[in-house]
Amino acid sequence: MNFQYGIEDCDVAHKERLREYREKRVEWLHLLTGDPDHAVWRQITAMLWNDAVFRVANESRRLSRLGGYKSSARNWSISQFMDQGFVAVQTLSIRKLMEKAASKSARQIVSLRRVLDDIRVHRHMITRENYVAHDGLPYDPEPGERAHMESIIKRGGTRPHTQRLATSGPQAWSASQMVHERFDKLSGVHCDRRSRSDVISDDVFDKIEAMLTKSGWQDIAEFGNKFIAHAADEHSRSTLLDGQNGFSLDKLARCHEGICRAAAAICGPILWEGSSGLLPIPQFNQFDNLEAAWLLPQDIETLSAFWDAHVETVESWTEGDPLEDRKL
Repeated sequence: MNFQYGIEDCDVAHKERLREYREKRVEWLHLLTGDPDHAVWRQITAMLWNDAVFRVANESRRLSRLGGYKSSARNWSISQFMDQGFVAVQTLSIRKLMEKAASKSARQIVSLRRVLDDIRVHRHMITRENYVAHDGLPYDPEPGERAHMESIIKRGGTRPHTQRLATSGPQAWSASQMVHERFDKLSGVHCDRRSRSDVISDDVFDKIEAMLTKSGWQDIAEFGNKFIAHAADEHSRSTLLDGQNGFSLDKLARCHEGICRAAAAICGPILWEGSSGLLPIPQFNQFDNLEAAWLLPQDIETLSAFWDAHVETVESWTEGDPLEDRKL
């Protein structure tokens, strides 16, 4: 990201600390929104889209059962395939988002856990003056507000309708006020005891950790460890606790909510950045062709022949001596 104002133009006493904070802030925001393939928000929106599509398909099965009509959505083989794929994608998505950073910097991963842990380790950089004035806002909003009020008085107590308050730069005193008020909540410091060196309270990070713990992501991840990512043996599977042998859609929704709230807390209050929403808005009709049949009755015979040919190919793989050289 590009900053509008140079470090020397920012109303910050500790310029070197500001330089370090800016570098870290750029890194955190890149991991959250900038990485072209694996940004945290991209992972979250992909996970939520996959969940929404599955819930639509699952609801279509329910509606067809209630209506008492045939539906390809209830074909056993396709339904099992869809269910297994959904569980695998959701489990791996949650594991990726909550994966800890690697010990070697050359093998790092992009995850919500990595960002949260790194921000907490470097919370000493997120001082009040860096938080408020890291890109040109005045640290002290009072002189700007006072000058603004004096100009109104000079005009007879009225303000032109066309006048707008600055939202960035040294004249944006009202924005500075708003950012200070947010940092008051983050630091737990009352407005009349503000200091440039105030930092974010540990309670803030404890609340985010509580969101994640209550989400139940660990149970879903442990299920994935034993059944999706690894083929755990019987002894290993016996160590699973209650609730780690699978998950319901309700439990998954609670997990999603906790992860989304934690990510929003980092982007919003902690880094003072907005988000673009959670579920992507489809640029197409996501219900297109759902009312149509999967295939026509006369195509069943062709499909059956396709199945038989595929079975014959697969069975041929182990015919004869498996140690003989064969052309693939």
